[in-house]
Amino acid sequence: MQNGYNIYISSAFLRGMAIRARLRDGIRVNAMGQMNLKGLDLNLLMVLDALGTELNATRAAKKIGISQPGISRALGRLRTYFNDPLFVHTAGGLRPTARAAALVAPLHEALSNLGSALAPPALELKDWSGAIRLAMLDTEEFLLLPNLLRRTAQLAPHLRLEAVPLLGLSVAQLQNETVDFVIGPIPAASGPYIRQKLYADKFVCVVNAASPLARGELTLETYAAARHLQLRLLDAPYPSLVDAALKRIGIKRNILLRTHSLAAALFMLSDTDLILTGPARVAARFASMTQIKTMALPFPVSDLVVYQLWHERDQDDARHKWLRTQIKEAVAERAKTGAGR
Repeated sequence: MQNGYNIYISSAFLRGMAIRARLRDGIRVNAMGQMNLKGLDLNLLMVLDALGTELNATRAAKKIGISQPGISRALGRLRTYFNDPLFVHTAGGLRPTARAAALVAPLHEALSNLGSALAPPALELKDWSGAIRLAMLDTEEFLLLPNLLRRTAQLAPHLRLEAVPLLGLSVAQLQNETVDFVIGPIPAASGPYIRQKLYADKFVCVVNAASPLARGELTLETYAAARHLQLRLLDAPYPSLVDAALKRIGIKRNILLRTHSLAAALFMLSDTDLILTGPARVAARFASMTQIKTMALPFPVSDLVVYQLWHERDQDDARHKWLRTQIKEAVAERAKTGAGR
């Protein structure tokens, strides 16, 4: 509790902590037998507790983060309220009066209980159930979900992950609260959204390993003359990074097939002589399972940067924070296997 933040404790709260009898001698009691806490705020009680446990004004001030003059002023108010010196100076430090001595133990217990009541609930992962919905592209499902599921299944075995299609490069699914996370190459969005970079990926060319295209270096002329398979994961309202790069150098691809399925695109390559231009991490993973080969692009393209986004309402939620960390670490774990950078 920071200095200057006043919370007035009700008599009902103290009664609920079953310490009324022990505090009766120290706190004013009216004719109805009720505690009168008017004018006594939590900061003063914290000072009284610190002085009672430390018996030294300097250490008490340091313990609760206020100045020594602040301690002196608060002690003055406490003495007025209780009509008692509370603490007297001796050669060995502060000595509590009988009134203060009667207050210290029950007050310390009350403040400890209050701190426990106000603390965030403990995160019991083994008991965490329900579903976490993540909006993502096919590429992120292939790259992220296996490692993320392995981590969550071990640490939070009753938690269910649900991957749903990313509906455009926007935060609409966060805005309407249909998902907990959006993961993808999402531009910065205005409003109550937080974006964290997960990784940057390069683009590569992917071809049938048995195709003549796989022999030697892939030149710009060969790329321009080849037939292409285009992976269009989203119907974005603007050109992809690859299309934008090709436009800058005046090249238009001869696209024979356009698909929204990453798996279909990569497996079809093994039976065709088409070229797919796609993210390096996914291509590297599929290259070990299918007859495909990755090759360097013969022209520069900006990196594909993938982020995780969430609504600021979840920023301080303990479970959400834990899962954000698991997503970040799952990506880092995947990078260590050599699939991309």
